Amino acid sequence: MTVTNLASALGVSPSYISQVESNKRRPSKEFALRYLEALATEHAKEDVKT
Repeated sequence: MTVTNLASALGVSPSYISQVESNKRRPSKEFALRYLEALATEHAKEDVKT
């Protein structure tokens, strides 16, 4: 999946995805869960404290 495709699926800009991935922005817990779901990393959800 490209950054553009991921951003489109999540309703954010590609630059926002890049900022999150490079630790320049801290996403909300809700966004982090949506991000994980979009990447189909179900097991990683266990590491996110809700």
